[in-house]
Amino acid sequence: MEKPAAEFEQSRRVFRDEPAEEVFGRFLSECARHAFANERVILETDDIEGVHQMRVGLRRLRACLSLFKPLVPAKAVAPAAASITPLLRKLGPARDWDVFLRDRIDRFAGKPQSDRPLRELRELAALRREEAYAALRRRLTGGDHRRGAQELPAWIARRGWRDAMSPKRLRELERPIDDFVREALQRTRRKALDRGRKFHELSPEDLHRLRIVVKKHRYPVDFFAGAFPGRRGRDYGAALKTLQTELGRVNDVAVARELCEELDAPPGLEPAVAALMACAEKDRRASFSKLPDCWSAFRKRKAFWKQELLKE
Repeated sequence: MEKPAAEFEQSRRVFRDEPAEEVFGRFLSECARHAFANERVILETDDIEGVHQMRVGLRRLRACLSLFKPLVPAKAVAPAAASITPLLRKLGPARDWDVFLRDRIDRFAGKPQSDRPLRELRELAALRREEAYAALRRRLTGGDHRRGAQELPAWIARRGWRDAMSPKRLRELERPIDDFVREALQRTRRKALDRGRKFHELSPEDLHRLRIVVKKHRYPVDFFAGAFPGRRGRDYGAALKTLQTELGRVNDVAVARELCEELDAPPGLEPAVAALMACAEKDRRASFSKLPDCWSAFRKRKAFWKQELLKE
């Protein structure tokens, strides 16, 4: 039997005058499909893309719940948020170890088999990865997840958020999506610009907080850029993605340090750990040096959402 392959997200389109609730439900449905379509990849193969794509799908679903909060309050989507949180907690460590092995140990060594301390370090990391995957697979094969994987799509299909909404709030969901799209994009951009003020004076903690708000801005950009004509949305998204990537790489050294501590490597492997962290720090400095230009390029991008949305 042919092994399952990782499933990627499908494009989501938004059109002028669409009811907000139609867009909300369609986005949730696609995010859930994207996530759960990768379950067999995780259970039946060693392809790390399965974990990555399931995590991306669930994080996008969570971002959608948060983004639409002005229209759909948190209490109305609490069942959906609660159903995906335990799985996200298992996906995170599995993904962290995948990236650590690929981007830290294997890339640093080139051929780890040629260096015994590094090979032993890799074996420790691979063991932690196996433990994380075992915990994830137990979650995926457990009864709680089996029920949740059935109930969440059903909840979306029947528009379960309506159960906890007043008639007034429900009427707001019938309004065209256009104004909400512009408000969401403007609101999240403003937060990013506010957080990045005096960029050259930002501390590492400030840059971490900036990374979070930039990520929250990128979700609506990814969701809605295709709803507007021309290339401006794509160009804006590309500048934002570059900024987020470099901010993430600056933060990666902290993640690498935490994972090295979790390895609890014996004293004989301390030089290998130190060399690994030196490489991570070199990468951090390289990305840090790019940040001013990335920030400037993002700030110069004009708001593409001043235009009318495309008609279907």
